[in-house]
Amino acid sequence: MGKYKGKIVGFPGDLLSIITKKYPINNFLETGTNLGDTAEWACNKFNVVYTCEPSGHFYNLALKRLNKYKNCNLYNLDSLSFFNSIMESLLGNSIFWLDSHYNVDELSYGKSVENPLIKEVEYISKLNGDKYIVIDDFRQMLFPDEPTYVHGWPPLYKIINALNLLSDNFVMAVPDCLISLPNKCIPIIRKYRKRIRRFE
Repeated sequence: MGKYKGKIVGFPGDLLSIITKKYPINNFLETGTNLGDTAEWACNKFNVVYTCEPSGHFYNLALKRLNKYKNCNLYNLDSLSFFNSIMESLLGNSIFWLDSHYNVDELSYGKSVENPLIKEVEYISKLNGDKYIVIDDFRQMLFPDEPTYVHGWPPLYKIINALNLLSDNFVMAVPDCLISLPNKCIPIIRKYRKRIRRFE
């Protein structure tokens, strides 16, 4: 994910905006704050935003940017420690933006750290309330840089199997993201897919 001409590229903010207008969603949770682009977007749309960044360098940059938002809770933690810290206090329906994978170019996870995605999804599956999951960088799941998922991606079938633990959700891909949404969102997705196909 990045920015191009002021827009967040790879983040389906338009889709999430449509969903939040139709269904009540209290919380936005993000793993991998980076510079705070997505967290700042979420602060203007949700009652409570939780976001974590394991890199001290990027945490400090994001803190300067996000400190003005009273509804933003920024943690200098890896994603699994982050989930352990907040899950018991989490109330209501939530959107999860999972973007906390190893990045060799950006001072984040070290090379010996296992990609946390499967464990993140397992944590989320145990929560109450509706769960809207969006996983960034779907293209990297299809064409991983590493043959193992010590800092590479888990095999795609393992990711989908983990998402299927959410029995009331469906799984599908949208541009550069893998999503798991409650079944009630199927009509929204059908309209969304038709709209984005007009621009392909």
